[in-house]
Amino acid sequence: DEVREATGLRTAVAALRRAARAEEPGWRSVMDSLRPSTPALWAGLDEVDRDRFLRLLRRQWDVHRHRCPADNLAVLDERRAEGRLVCHRGRLAGLEPDDGRLRATIRSATGTATLVVHAVIDATGAPNRLDPAAGGLWASLAEGGRCRPGPCGLGLDTDDDGRVLDAGGEPTPWLSTLG
Repeated sequence: DEVREATGLRTAVAALRRAARAEEPGWRSVMDSLRPSTPALWAGLDEVDRDRFLRLLRRQWDVHRHRCPADNLAVLDERRAEGRLVCHRGRLAGLEPDDGRLRATIRSATGTATLVVHAVIDATGAPNRLDPAAGGLWASLAEGGRCRPGPCGLGLDTDDDGRVLDAGGEPTPWLSTLG
């Protein structure tokens, strides 16, 4: 309740930290209890707080909010124990084919490493910004002026009914969002 009643990012984060440190219900329950309230919490932040959240807290939020399901985690733990899966912390800076394998360049706080591997799983979460240069549907819609980025550059800009706003800010009657 304290988080839901917070009037800004600073008070919401402080309340979350207090609740998460408590033995009961613990951080998992705190995060799960926020599911129905997350859209309202986000809507209640001003643009400065939204930008601050995206710059400073987004990765922490994603790690705790979007946890791996227990069944999937068991498979990953098994693969690690077998030596078939090795996790590296950092950002994927490059990926190139290399004689039937992949040459992955990873940048981390400790430097840059290049690995030759069979597969790469990028588990860093969704990007902060949709990139029209990535091609596909987003590029097609953006190039035609049929959509524009949402607030803080996230997703698509929509009206209160979920209709996608075109480049001029007008709702597109045939294009809506879900979720």
